[in-house]
Amino acid sequence: MATNIGYKYENEESIDSNLKCAICNEPFIDPVVTQGQHSFCSQCSNLWMKPDQLTCPICRKTIFQHSLKPITMIRFISILNQVFGKCILCNQSHIQRGNFQDHIDKTCPNKITIGTASTNDCLWTGFREELQAHLNTCGSSRRQIKERTIKNQENDIETISTCEPIFKQGTFTDNITFTFVNPALKHVSDQEIAMAVYELIINDQCTNLNLFSHTISPENLSVIASALSNNTSLKILELSQCNVNDSAVQFLASNISTHNHLECLELYDNWITDIGVEYLVDMLQLNQSLSQLKLAYNKISNQGVSMLIKVIVNHNSRLEYLNLEGNKLIDNSCIYSIFYLIKNNRALQKLNMENCNLSWYAKVLIKFYRKIFSLKNLEILL
Repeated sequence: MATNIGYKYENEESIDSNLKCAICNEPFIDPVVTQGQHSFCSQCSNLWMKPDQLTCPICRKTIFQHSLKPITMIRFISILNQVFGKCILCNQSHIQRGNFQDHIDKTCPNKITIGTASTNDCLWTGFREELQAHLNTCGSSRRQIKERTIKNQENDIETISTCEPIFKQGTFTDNITFTFVNPALKHVSDQEIAMAVYELIINDQCTNLNLFSHTISPENLSVIASALSNNTSLKILELSQCNVNDSAVQFLASNISTHNHLECLELYDNWITDIGVEYLVDMLQLNQSLSQLKLAYNKISNQGVSMLIKVIVNHNSRLEYLNLEGNKLIDNSCIYSIFYLIKNNRALQKLNMENCNLSWYAKVLIKFYRKIFSLKNLEILL
């Protein structure tokens, strides 16, 4: 649960168990101790302690937030800071955790660097190792134009700007302004996009992000996901047709579990199966900000429907819209899960099951069951 932004631990199984939080099973981050001398990450303890759950996860004795004391022993903190990690941006290994931020700020070659836009009109964004080359060619105006010849059948000449920004903004449905990848950058790689998005998110420069139809590998999506945990501005994240698979969902779900600002996650037309749904279900048990989850046209089956409905009914009181449209593996066997939702629904306002593999008779049964319970606060699209 506690977040280690930008790095992952090396040889986690060899890390002393006395250095690990009993809740997240990772080395402590900002550790606190209870009156019973049980220690946890500060963030993990905050997530654990709820109005209906004020007991220690180890001894089950009653604890209160004000009774938790931060661990400040220099020797203990020093040992924690000596745990080795690997930078997920440049893959440099054997970096002590206490030195990681210094690595990012000063030496990481793959840290995204923004041009000197604060003093002139340069909008360049790129890797730190590319900055000097950019400065050598950009000139005082930061707007040099070059021509390059594209060898194709028409022998066209394409004029581009060396300072072309990676992102642009535009207004789409419902007058929402989105940040999206500049379509003029035809040859930008998914790694470059991931690094640029990482920088955009950690600097709180984006509210609504749309990466539609840009293939992003699980490794590069993990870079993007790692920036989400402490972000306070991103409200909408759209990853439609990005080839997101179950492994990518795992990275994403683990980092938005504790994200208390993201309101809409769009994963339309990807490769998500019931395995990916399991990760999303774990996320929904903790996340209390997400109000819209869109999983249309994936590979989700009846089992995935069952898992999602159980977590919505029993653990999540925030989600208002669930879109499962076009998942052809969902058939008539899912109706009992839908009956369970109709009977026990708390917060969901809209469920989209259009273009699934439901027969007309199954649809009639669902509508009839909804009518029996006089359910007016849940719209079900069939």
